[in-house]
Amino acid sequence: MERIINNLVDDIAYLITKDKLDIPNRKREVINKRMYLCNALYSYGYGYTFISKMFNKNHASIIHAIKQYKVLTNVNDVELIKDIKRLLRNREKSSS
Repeated sequence: MERIINNLVDDIAYLITKDKLDIPNRKREVINKRMYLCNALYSYGYGYTFISKMFNKNHASIIHAIKQYKVLTNVNDVELIKDIKRLLRNREKSSS
C-alpha cells in the first residue's frame, strides 16, 4: 500500500511539473487540475502543509481549493469534469 501511495505522490509531482501547476495561473483548466490533485492528496491523508509545498502555494489556498472542488463536484460542474477527464487521459497516455 505504501508503494502505491509513493507512486501517487510521484505521479502528482510529475503532473505538477509537466502542467506547470505550481506557478500562478488563473485559467480555469489549470485551477481545475490543481483542485483535483489537491483533493486526491488530501483524501490519501496528506496534510495541507505537505500539499502546499508541492504546489508552491499557501496552505489556505489548498484548503480553499479542496472546498471548491467539493462544491463543484456536488453540482456536477461540466468544466471540472471535462478537465479531470482530460488530465486522466493524458496521464494514461504518458504512463503507457
